[in-house]
Amino acid sequence: MRITPIVAALAATTLLVPAAWAKDTIVVISPFGTPEAKMAEMRAITTHFLKTVDPDEEAFVIDGLTQEQVAYYALPDDGKDYSSTKRRMRAVPSFFRDTKAFADAAQPASSPYHAGQINLAATLRTIARDYRLGSAQDLIFFAVSPITHDPRSEDFSMRGGAISNDAGIAASRFDWPYGAAEEAGRLSEITVHWGMNGDAWALNDRHAFAMEAYLANTFSVRGATLATLAPNPEDAVRSAARGLNDPIGLFAFTPDRPPMMMHYQPVVALPQALEDVPIYERTISDRVPSRAEIHQAQNVEIAISWDCACDFDIVVRPKNGEPISFRNTRTDAGTLFKDYTSAGDLNNGWETVQLGGPVDLSQALVAVNLYHAARPPSEVELRVAIDGETWSEVLTISGPADRGAGFADVIRSGAPANRAWTVTTAGKVMGALQ
Repeated sequence: MRITPIVAALAATTLLVPAAWAKDTIVVISPFGTPEAKMAEMRAITTHFLKTVDPDEEAFVIDGLTQEQVAYYALPDDGKDYSSTKRRMRAVPSFFRDTKAFADAAQPASSPYHAGQINLAATLRTIARDYRLGSAQDLIFFAVSPITHDPRSEDFSMRGGAISNDAGIAASRFDWPYGAAEEAGRLSEITVHWGMNGDAWALNDRHAFAMEAYLANTFSVRGATLATLAPNPEDAVRSAARGLNDPIGLFAFTPDRPPMMMHYQPVVALPQALEDVPIYERTISDRVPSRAEIHQAQNVEIAISWDCACDFDIVVRPKNGEPISFRNTRTDAGTLFKDYTSAGDLNNGWETVQLGGPVDLSQALVAVNLYHAARPPSEVELRVAIDGETWSEVLTISGPADRGAGFADVIRSGAPANRAWTVTTAGKVMGALQ
């Protein structure tokens, strides 16, 4: 057990952890919320301790964001009768002082942080490292959000529907922020009861199920069992009081791919998205997307247009996929919707390839060919969009036109076959990969 300033007032004998525990309890809470809400949480936690923690057991409350110990609960081992609630309350005055101090210092949720936020990986490491774990323990997350977000590391944020894959859980902490390789089995005999602060975080059923699997595997790799995952903390406390310890489900664990953030945002029907605001009417974004957005892009559009008396063609080849072009307008990965053979800008025409996703745009080949032109040089605008947000780049082809003669060489080498071609990636267009 860690000794922090919050519990320094406890007597030295009280701070000693017995050699063998019966069944102890650790409660993790978030510092974000109003003082009134935090005090209500503390009352509920206190009630649970008063009813369930016996004189030979201990209970701890931890700030899940900072990993500091908020309060410590243990009845004195003095042989007295603590069968009544009032006697138990009188025996732990420091616990009440510490919980009130924490509630009074509640932090309002702000733009970098959200209500119920904690740092789950750091909290689990702290528990494994700093608390002497007994043969059986309850770990309760009380009014805690499952969304992990570090404003200093946007690429790994779970905001917006991103969740680490199984390979990320199995990875080393040195390589991946959600990695648990160094902590495998460290939390054995722990039963986890998670009571969330509502379910508004879930974007859809698929996202909610993916989060359930992620949390279950995150705990199981460490040897713990996720027995409760409820939208409210009251259900988590009731499950712990009843001694429930069966896992919420069995989830496949397949860490056979590289670690990555999987995105579960709702998929918008692409034709409808284009009808609402066509790609040639959209405001151009100057935001640099994160690596996670680039590597797991959804609802992708890649389009070209021009205003010269010439004919350009676009070729898009997703990683390990077939090239999409006027030669093959539909593949498993996407579709080319229109092949213009004249000045596209005259009729708002954009040759547009749509990809459903997820697509790794860092390795999606985008090639533009000057198929026919009266005279070079010629300019073409290339636009790339993810979920409607659109980026643009103007490309110059010095020619002369080759009527697509270098197509096979471009696909094979990923480089221009001659001066009628230009080759890039969608990530470069967005300024994310240079």
